[in-house]
Amino acid sequence: PFFRDLNEIAIRHLGAFVDGRHALGNAADIGRLLADAAFRDVRVRTVSCTVRFTEPHVIVQMNAMAVVGMGTAGRTIAEDERARLVAGVASEGVALLPLFADGQGIAFELPTNLGSARV
Repeated sequence: PFFRDLNEIAIRHLGAFVDGRHALGNAADIGRLLADAAFRDVRVRTVSCTVRFTEPHVIVQMNAMAVVGMGTAGRTIAEDERARLVAGVASEGVALLPLFADGQGIAFELPTNLGSARV
């Protein structure tokens, strides 16, 4: 939910973009890729763990920089306009922090897909 909400903010500022950091978010797609590459005994499972950031403003700023750089506009605009977009995305992202506060910063569950196979 944290990164989903940050991406929604970014889309409002930048328009639609492809977030390559989450390109393999579908477990079934990963399984098909492994099987299509001739791996056998393919297994993919989704695991989740709690991630914690003690300096949440840093992750919001880093995320803003990343998503602005991924957008078409972010790659073609002047440096001062890019900085303005990063500041806007980060400023709105900071408003999410209380929703994930845990007394030591922020914490949330982050799922990922784990695949294994044999050659």
